[in-house]
Amino acid sequence: MEPLETRRVRFACFSPLTDAIASSNPHPFISLIAPSKGKKLLPRISRHLSAQQMLTVLTLLVACFSQMDIILHAHILDLPEENTRQQDLERQTQAFLGSVIQSILPVVAKAGLRLVSGLLGLLLERSDIVSITQTRVCCYTIYQLPPADRLPNSRALLF
Repeated sequence: MEPLETRRVRFACFSPLTDAIASSNPHPFISLIAPSKGKKLLPRISRHLSAQQMLTVLTLLVACFSQMDIILHAHILDLPEENTRQQDLERQTQAFLGSVIQSILPVVAKAGLRLVSGLLGLLLERSDIVSITQTRVCCYTIYQLPPADRLPNSRALLF
C-alpha cells in the first residue's frame, strides 16, 4: 500500500480541482458533486486532503456556487404543490447541507478574516447574490457560522 502523502499528491494531480474555473459550465468538480453520492463523497475524502487542498475545495465551491444544481433549481422548493422533482431537490439540498457544508465549515472557522473577505468578494463577483440569498443553503450556512468574537483574527471587528 502506498503512503498517504503519495495518494494525496496523486489525488490532487488527477482530480478536477486543478481545472481552471472557467473551463466549463458547470465545472467538473461541481458535476462530480451534483448527485447525492457525489455530495456524500466530500466528507470521506476531506480527511485525506491537506489544509491547502481543502482551501482549494472551498475556493472552488465559492467560485462555482451559482453553478450548483441546488442553487439553479432552488425555486422549485418554493412551489406550492408537491412533486417528485421537488422531493428530489429537497434530498439533494439536505445531502449538500449535511455533507458538503459540514465538511467545509471547519475550514471556514479556522480561516483568517482576510481569506473570508476574499471568498466573499469572489462570491459577489461570480454569482447572482439575490438568487443565492433566497435559497435554503444560504440561510442554513449563515446560521451555522460562528459568532464574530470566535473567529480567528477578528479582534479588529470588536469594539
